Amino acid sequence: LDAHPGNANAAIALRAAYLARGDAASAVELMLREIEGAQGNLAKARLYAEMALLHRDRTKDTDKALEAAKKAVDLDPTSLVGLTVTGDIAFEAGHYVEASKALDSVVSRVDALPEADRTRILVRYIDALAKSGSTEKAIGAVDTLLRLAPDDGEARIKAARVLLDAGKAS
Repeated sequence: LDAHPGNANAAIALRAAYLARGDAASAVELMLREIEGAQGNLAKARLYAEMALLHRDRTKDTDKALEAAKKAVDLDPTSLVGLTVTGDIAFEAGHYVEASKALDSVVSRVDALPEADRTRILVRYIDALAKSGSTEKAIGAVDTLLRLAPDDGEARIKAARVLLDAGKAS
């Protein structure tokens, strides 16, 4: 990689090797080098978003995950990963207004998320809206949640609770 610093395939392979052996710190260090050489904001944003996931999921460092996610969003305001990580961390910290703002852009493109994340994001978004006093906006997301997860018990309970709280249950 030192001989060919612009070789993205080599960097990806080396990063995968680091992660396979459980060396997230080296993978992050490599990503920082990749960011320095990346061309354009979108490429840098993608790398920062990957770094945010790495910090959140592998190193369990939410501060660094949030920092990387915010950098990803600063460079690309449409970064689904950056917005999702920002929203997740805000939600887990009980910052529901911040969580709902971050997840708002994600929910409008929820179909672009991996299937495993869709319900979780929608439930958190609805919960954040309801807890921050935006019940009417939460009701608007209930239809999407039930469309994407009609058989999911948690989704149905969350939808029913929001509708009951708003006095709109039938």
